[in-house]
Amino acid sequence: MQNAKVGLAPGSDAIRVSGLSVAYRSRAGWLQAVREVSFDLKSGEILAIVGETGSGKSSTATAMIRMLPSNGRVIAGQVFFEGKNLLELRDYEMKRLRGQSIAYVPQQPTSAFNPTMTVGRQVAEPLVIHRGMKYKEAAPEAARRLTTEWTELVKRDRDHPSVVSWVIANESFGLDGIPPEARTELLSGLYRLTHELDPTRTVVPNDGWEHALSDLCTIHDYSPPADLARRYRRAHTALDGSANGHPVYDEGFRYRDEPVIVSEFGGLREASSGGWGWLEVKDDAEFAREYRALIEGLMDHGPVEGFCYTQLTDVEQEQNGLLTAERKPKLEPSSLRAATQTPKRR
Repeated sequence: MQNAKVGLAPGSDAIRVSGLSVAYRSRAGWLQAVREVSFDLKSGEILAIVGETGSGKSSTATAMIRMLPSNGRVIAGQVFFEGKNLLELRDYEMKRLRGQSIAYVPQQPTSAFNPTMTVGRQVAEPLVIHRGMKYKEAAPEAARRLTTEWTELVKRDRDHPSVVSWVIANESFGLDGIPPEARTELLSGLYRLTHELDPTRTVVPNDGWEHALSDLCTIHDYSPPADLARRYRRAHTALDGSANGHPVYDEGFRYRDEPVIVSEFGGLREASSGGWGWLEVKDDAEFAREYRALIEGLMDHGPVEGFCYTQLTDVEQEQNGLLTAERKPKLEPSSLRAATQTPKRR
């Protein structure tokens, strides 16, 4: 969290949290996820809350500004900001503060946008709420802000060795409600800008489908192994849109021999684990067989040059990782490694 400019003197209390407790409703009843968290954050300070997945970091932050999901609630505690207990404010009072004086930035990119709203409308929303502008008036400013934020992000992270490729959007989230030509204009502009800022890496403006200008042809496909093996034997079946029901390329654009990467696939979940996954298996033995079959289907003869399995670890309700949320392998690591390193057949 970063303290906004709210006219506080350096060293004075910006946020004071006392005894904050949060619970979530589940089939087993109410489960307490955050227990009596207390801290003071002074103006000009940065506070880091460190913990394992599921320890309550995000729950603490979202509870503070009353953005818990519908199955969560604050069961005890106080959160003081600018001398007011945020947990006691009326909804309209809280709305005036969020995005103006205090804000929450999600750690997951897919949580940053509401897929039922366009990106432009969401970026413009604070201008409409806090400055009284019309959405039409705010659109140019929203585009400018989005470009500015993306520029800052690339400049900040371009020297990190862990960045393999720049991915601007995912599955048209927030972009599917605007005309395709507007989407391609926005993403093509950001594609060119990203290459100017970092000419050393590939750029994927829209991962999964509906590509325009792109250095990689990335496809999301959660089909079972037999379907993957059949679909990716030839380029024309790989690119026919049957993988996910969306066209691989937007109108006016076509495949230009970019490397084909299946950047989301798999999602195996054991039936006894609970939660949710894309493909269900009975036990560890079937998990290992299906995992190998999925990768062999992609690495057989055909256009696919690489893949990214979904996903590395279990996360909350998604129980489709290769590791548990506690980072424990579900299968013998050596067998996973051998399957993952299946060579490409030429």
